[in-house]
Amino acid sequence: MSFKRAGSNLVACCPFHSERSPSFTLFSPGDHYYCFGCGAGGDVISFVMRIENLDYMAALEYLANLAGMRMPENEAMAQERTDKNKYYDMNKKAARFFYEKLVSPSGKAGLDYLRGRGLSDEIIRRFGLGFASTSSDELTGYLMREGFTPKEMKNGFLCGISENTKRPYDYFRGRVMFPIIDISGKVCAFGGRIIGDGVPKYLNSSDTPVFKKSRTLFALNFARSSGKDFLILCEGYMDVIALHAAGFTNAVATLGTALTSEQARLMRKYTSNVLICYDSDEAGKNAAKRAINILKEVDLSVKVISLKGAKDPDEYIKLNGKSSFESVIANASGHIEYVFNDMASKYNFEAPEDKLSFAKEVCAMLSGVESRLERDVYLGKVNELTGIDAGVLRQELERAGAQSIRNAKLKQTENDIRTALGYSDKVNPEKIKYPSACAKEEGIIGILLIHPEYMLDDKLRECVDPESFVCAFNKKAVTAVTEAMKRYSEDHSGAVPGSEKFDFSRLAGELSPDETGALMRMRIARERLSDNSPEVLKELTEALAAEKRKLSVSAVTTPEQAAERIKRLRDLKNSGENQN
Repeated sequence: MSFKRAGSNLVACCPFHSERSPSFTLFSPGDHYYCFGCGAGGDVISFVMRIENLDYMAALEYLANLAGMRMPENEAMAQERTDKNKYYDMNKKAARFFYEKLVSPSGKAGLDYLRGRGLSDEIIRRFGLGFASTSSDELTGYLMREGFTPKEMKNGFLCGISENTKRPYDYFRGRVMFPIIDISGKVCAFGGRIIGDGVPKYLNSSDTPVFKKSRTLFALNFARSSGKDFLILCEGYMDVIALHAAGFTNAVATLGTALTSEQARLMRKYTSNVLICYDSDEAGKNAAKRAINILKEVDLSVKVISLKGAKDPDEYIKLNGKSSFESVIANASGHIEYVFNDMASKYNFEAPEDKLSFAKEVCAMLSGVESRLERDVYLGKVNELTGIDAGVLRQELERAGAQSIRNAKLKQTENDIRTALGYSDKVNPEKIKYPSACAKEEGIIGILLIHPEYMLDDKLRECVDPESFVCAFNKKAVTAVTEAMKRYSEDHSGAVPGSEKFDFSRLAGELSPDETGALMRMRIARERLSDNSPEVLKELTEALAAEKRKLSVSAVTTPEQAAERIKRLRDLKNSGENQN
């Protein structure tokens, strides 16, 4: 990140979303940050949690290692570490169980499937592949004998609990098993491919205490040390395994879902270059175009591999061999070229209407390309394909660019309205239901974050009653802040911290990075107001109490009502622009 001075603070382009103008602010003296674009905010711990895709404990360890320190542990931290290690141990034993089942006579169906896909015994061992029989209790019975409880197995997505018998049953049955291994080499989850007919074709672990699907990539534990300066991004397990078997050990895959921004940032840690190698069907092409946008948001250089005559990397290598795949890597298209060629393939350039539609679609796409040189190159290609005058094409590009700016402004206006109303607020979904009460709650929290010493005043502490809060998140937040200040007072023999702002590290991982960002927004909103005195705090608490007393069902704003309000405001804005 490249920072610039802005008064007493520093600003930079945010590492958590794509932007051209810097909105990421590091506040003096450099212990807190907030992005006015995406709402990310907090302290150094929450920053590391976001940027490194770590949980609270792992972020603390990361910082301690950077500083060359041994991280101290309290009882809660030690227990969390013990719990996680137990889940890792359970997964390791499950992976061993599945592998031994695969190479036993009862695993013949699974082994035949894998060998039929051309996998050698060496590759099967390398990836720890296994087999889950059709039995409903083989794995659960084994793990219970190993000392694990049904609750632990359920939380680890290895079993379900029958509503009728209350007995555990295996989640994975009749499937070839793919252990998912994190970058530290620990088995954190599983994927299973059905043998024969059945749905779902692939069953993947849901999130568990040691696994977050959106933050994990299959085979990254191998790919990160491949020695290559790029990663090959595939769609599925078998594609990755086929590439590794052929010597392309820098291949990774998402885990049954579309690429996420967290996975893109994870790749950015290990490379600056990604080659997308998705299926050649229409669904694969659409997924590739979505992936391009996500990868570009984190400043990755992106190319796309085209697999002619094959549906996926596995089939291509079987048909054409390793050397041919090396050639398609060398000839991978730049991301703009890929999208351009895909657009061109849909049109008949003998038809005038198709020429016009193609030119408009390409100009709309190029309006988002920063490089004038790249825009001119592809306008030249449009000219060659359609015969449309280059000057006319540039006019259309300018028109598309202006329309893109108008659309962006309109979208920003809608987002601002939605944010103000709390529409689709993931941190506080109740904001849209109780906008008036929520505004008062946020004001109270914002003042306490500026003046945490208020919570050490007996009279003020009595005024701030978490039970009077309407929104569950705000209640959780104010409780966390007040409890943190109570602990501070106890640890410092009743001492008051003076006028310093609230130190988010006192929350000790109670809030997620998104929740911490919401608190930063509340604090900044109050800082813009001149009066955050104890009297204002009392007025807000009294107003909130009155609000809760009069709150009724008729006062609730439904999502439908909020959508109608957004539509009315948008229509009003458009009519104003038309009059101008």
